[in-house]
Amino acid sequence: MALAKPLVLVSGKRQRLQSGDALDYQRQFTITFTGGGTSTANPDNGDLGILTCTGDTTLQIDVTNPRYSLTIAIVMDSTGSRTVTAGSNISLTGGITNLLYDTSVSATTYLKFIYSSTLSKYVLVASTYATVTYFITNVQSITTSGTTTLDSTLYVQFNITLGGSHTININAGWYDGQAITIKFKQAAAGGPYSPVFGSAIRFGGDITSYTTSTGANKQDYVGLKWNLTDAKWDFIAVNRGFG
Repeated sequence: MALAKPLVLVSGKRQRLQSGDALDYQRQFTITFTGGGTSTANPDNGDLGILTCTGDTTLQIDVTNPRYSLTIAIVMDSTGSRTVTAGSNISLTGGITNLLYDTSVSATTYLKFIYSSTLSKYVLVASTYATVTYFITNVQSITTSGTTTLDSTLYVQFNITLGGSHTININAGWYDGQAITIKFKQAAAGGPYSPVFGSAIRFGGDITSYTTSTGANKQDYVGLKWNLTDAKWDFIAVNRGFG
């Protein structure tokens, strides 16, 4: 499903709507609490959903008409220590298995979600409570066995063990300047292998190509940034020979 491009209105400025634009503004709404059942947030109702917990519940997000991002405030009642479980439309990655929130009496936690059209789910990317923001660093580990497409909407680092000289593709970035890191690792035996980069990845004048370290289990780090204007992942950094 294609998501409408948000147009944020700034006071004192006039902007012309274009095809595909959608008006976007901060709108708060209440999530109906269902004790012992499912409390569902509908993004059609706004950007910031408030869920006041008077018991245990499962938090679900409706994906019928998804927004690019959604914030949900989990508010504990005067008893506190309520359990909020992630529903099936919520993806928890980066090694976490539960929603991150404060269970103290009357505490408020803000959870930030980004919608992934690949998963058809909302991915938890940040949690803010007790004046601290916890960013979820999503890392994916892969051993290649053929053409591999990396999902930059879900992960910030990809740990790739080369199972052969396979093609590496990356889907389109979210925003101009988005950065990702790839760690390439040679196999323990059978190599050395070199990745073949898809058409969305390009080199510049200083780094014109990339050759992997050849030793068994050797690791290289490469950095790429999304160039929105040219719709390319620009290869901007490399450091080779770890391990």
